[in-house]
Amino acid sequence: MCSGRTRCAVQDFLGQMELTARGRIHSLLGVGLAAVGLGSVLGGSNAAGAESAAICSWSPVLKPYSLIKGVNGDIWVVSGASATDVWVGGHDDVRLKDTRTTRARPLLAHWDGRAWMVTPVPLHWGEVDTLVASRRSAWATVSNRERGTVLLHWSGNRWRIMPTPADVPSPWLVTGPRGRVWLIGKRVYERDANRWRPLPALGPVVGQPLRTLRASAEIWRVRLPRLPERWGGRRWVSTAPLPRDFYQDVADVLPFSATEAWMAGSDGNHALVFRWDGSRWRRVPGAPPGAIDATIYTTGAHALWLTGSDGASRPYLMQRDGSGWKPVPPPTREEADDITLHAVGGETWATSTLTDDVLRLSCE
Repeated sequence: MCSGRTRCAVQDFLGQMELTARGRIHSLLGVGLAAVGLGSVLGGSNAAGAESAAICSWSPVLKPYSLIKGVNGDIWVVSGASATDVWVGGHDDVRLKDTRTTRARPLLAHWDGRAWMVTPVPLHWGEVDTLVASRRSAWATVSNRERGTVLLHWSGNRWRIMPTPADVPSPWLVTGPRGRVWLIGKRVYERDANRWRPLPALGPVVGQPLRTLRASAEIWRVRLPRLPERWGGRRWVSTAPLPRDFYQDVADVLPFSATEAWMAGSDGNHALVFRWDGSRWRRVPGAPPGAIDATIYTTGAHALWLTGSDGASRPYLMQRDGSGWKPVPPPTREEADDITLHAVGGETWATSTLTDDVLRLSCE
């Protein structure tokens, strides 16, 4: 499911660092679904059902090939402060003159609620790996063959190449607590006014990347296989280990508080979902029968989603509903198509590995 690039290591950071693959545009029929209030996410039993509160559907908000002008290309990442201020990043493959060889050109485009606009990038070659947008600016990293990982900043009218700290040779971007922009390499830096401020207390970055949420002060990581840790303010505190059969390419913690966090993955044959209650990890139901893997997302305060593949390698989507989960028609049912969800303002957006469109969930 992962190509091994920088984006694989940061798949599920908020702002969403995505795994994608190449494909052509797949037509999407809007699908109706019942959307209900999520309520509390505590507990583990499936809800018996709930009355519909709204009828919702997925609709394309961006067809990448309306922006991509080369022979191929794709959108990797989506980040938006609101539904009328959204950035997407990826690449636009172009064929070198008089050859059959193609090279990737970085693609960064902005949505203002009415139209998409491709913005010039001060790098001729490369691919956008990570992207973090706020109401005032945006940051991106680009993998460039000649220059390594390059940091870019959007100041309101153009992208500029920015210097990075010496001990962050191959940085990636995430949204840290309180919505601050974090730059992570061997160590962690936080953007403070016009400089990168080191956070030495967090120590060297080891094991899997740090995991944070915009709306939470929690910082978690997975230092060893199956052993999540949370930052207690002065030191890293180990939680109970996950079961030995737990497996995930990038072990992913979704932290809400010291007494509530979520993880999802697989044992190789079945999807697994776990919830941290402050003392132990407890397996809870979540994925549908026959699901072989699971990834967990949030697109708002306690708005939990599960997605993965069923036994026929088709994607599924589940939404946390009270103390249980309810199935939601996914934006695609294409075989071997993996779905990634994105929090865009107060909305839920989605991309997938084979369907090139960027999609938005809207409700009547």
